[in-house]
Amino acid sequence: MKLLAVLDDDDTFVAPIAETLRGRWCRVSVAFTRHFRPSVVTIRSESTDRDPDADTHYLDPSRLSPINGYRSAIAYIPDSASTMRVAVFGYDDLIGSIDIRIFPLSKLNAGVRISLQHPGRMLAAAKGELNGLGRRVRATMAIATTGRPPGSYDLWIRLFDTWTDTRIARLMASGRRAQWPSIEAYVCPGDRVATEAQAATLTSLERQIWPVTCHEPGTDGGADYVAVVQAGEVIPPHGMALLADWIAMLDRPDAIYADEDSLSEHGQRYAPIFKPQPNCTLMLSGTLATGIWLIRRSLLASLPGAGGQWAAALRLETWLRLHERDGARRTFRVPFIVTHRRDDCQPEPAAIMARIVEAHLHRISVHARVNPTWPIAVQPLPTAGREPHVTIVVPSACRSSHVAKCLLSVATTTSYPRFDIVVVLSQKTPADTEQLKTIAALEANERIRVVFHRTTAGFNYAVANNFAVGMATGSLVCLLNDDVEPIRPDWLINMVGHFSDPCVGIVGAKLYYSNDQVQHGGVILGLAGLCDHVNRFLPRSAPGYASRAIVDQQLSAVTAACLLTERALYAAVGGMDERYASAFNDVDFCLKVGAAGRSVIFSAQVELYHYESMSFGQHYTDAEVERWARDVALMRDRWHDIVAIDPFHNPNLSLQRGHEWQPAYPPRLGE
Repeated sequence: MKLLAVLDDDDTFVAPIAETLRGRWCRVSVAFTRHFRPSVVTIRSESTDRDPDADTHYLDPSRLSPINGYRSAIAYIPDSASTMRVAVFGYDDLIGSIDIRIFPLSKLNAGVRISLQHPGRMLAAAKGELNGLGRRVRATMAIATTGRPPGSYDLWIRLFDTWTDTRIARLMASGRRAQWPSIEAYVCPGDRVATEAQAATLTSLERQIWPVTCHEPGTDGGADYVAVVQAGEVIPPHGMALLADWIAMLDRPDAIYADEDSLSEHGQRYAPIFKPQPNCTLMLSGTLATGIWLIRRSLLASLPGAGGQWAAALRLETWLRLHERDGARRTFRVPFIVTHRRDDCQPEPAAIMARIVEAHLHRISVHARVNPTWPIAVQPLPTAGREPHVTIVVPSACRSSHVAKCLLSVATTTSYPRFDIVVVLSQKTPADTEQLKTIAALEANERIRVVFHRTTAGFNYAVANNFAVGMATGSLVCLLNDDVEPIRPDWLINMVGHFSDPCVGIVGAKLYYSNDQVQHGGVILGLAGLCDHVNRFLPRSAPGYASRAIVDQQLSAVTAACLLTERALYAAVGGMDERYASAFNDVDFCLKVGAAGRSVIFSAQVELYHYESMSFGQHYTDAEVERWARDVALMRDRWHDIVAIDPFHNPNLSLQRGHEWQPAYPPRLGE
């Protein structure tokens, strides 16, 4: 079917999607003339209210046909999609219309095409136990079909981070300029003096279009804000003006920091680090303390030992002291690259950063192990002899062979001293022979009891969990799937330890497929159109983007396949919303806890196997399409703001499934 896509007001091409193409796999081709060769092309299907219903698909320039000029992608078009939107980057003179051709494919045809294009990915998905094989394959197909964002960071810089004279003039003409603060800079030398790195930093500060004066760390020049910079961190000429404008826009916060990248000895920019909004759990790793910070001079001057050799140490110390006084809420991230870190910039000594973290934990009376490596690993621990009782609640059909294996492993290998397990069997009919056999095997362990929940409807994950939590006796409850198995005995100790911080409301775990690839590394809102797991298929030992696969951090949501919370808090927010029968109930629960002012923590140190993903890929199957659509609509209506802008995912990063750590085309935040 051939469609004519017309240029819209926002410089994207839009075409209606015929009803016969909805809910199907398709090959989507976009035609360009030989003289119209843009750098980046994306396609995305949308519903009538312009909320995205599918992944963004990047059309690979290498697959541009030399004959007819078409670029193609295999895509799943959801039932609710009404329009196809094509965005074009890297071409200034857009034409008025383009041709789109959509060819329906059978599932088998689509699967074969995807497998032939991505044989390595499909083979990797096939490794591991048979449990969950189908879901692993569907997840791989969903990621593979979206295409890879352009790999050139140079291209992204050219399109979105090139500061022309016109762009700088607009910045300097800001209506907030009268409120811009005065700025002085501390350039911390490291353990060397008079280096080329320090000279480069000082030169970059001299060239600022918004003036900044330089002082020795610890001296007082009287400016409103102090820029804390490490020798070897180079600030672009517009950097201080941009930060000053954001300070005015944010009503003079206590501190701000910005994104950064690296700078080779040949002047090549590479390895961008796009950061989330500040949060204490991630801050303890030290990874947010790199790159320029602007701090209120009055706050910095009040710190003991405000001078020093290491900028990251000063930044981290400042933020943790603010956090102790409940003042860290007035710190913000600026989503623009304002630091280029030279290759000769000295790395912050992990031992020094670890001592700052240890001192902070001592001041707030939190018992923890601190590993003085980079990034800093902090393992909070419950007080020995005063561990709260935990009830582990497990909805289960008590049928699959892995149920007894997984739950008996939890019962016998977990080293946490005070816990019990409640397994809830929720169904219309009494237990059959197979189920009774599984129940007997489970109840042979004194920690496990199985309760029956008679329901007149079909299985509802939220209802089952709410019923099970009502049967719990522990002050903490751990929601656990029946196909999850701990890797280390201390998994529950690590989770409970986070609750020594009264701000914590939920702790989630890092989950792996049976082939040791990541299945769950936290949840990002807006990813894949609504929400999705991050770091999927990353090798178990890989640090991931900016080490975020291996450090504990605050996120908007985690999966309930392994989730620890307070029983009283669970009741206070109304438990799981039973309108979500199988999908999104855990994400919705996390967002309710976040809205109540409690933090959701993803703990990368808590590792378990998840032998089957229960909630992924349902919109790629024939079953329960209408219920899925209702759940999606409910999520979007209730949590529209956070789906649009997840504070723990930088707007410069992609929301494309499987490529969440690639630069976004385009970024989701203007100047």
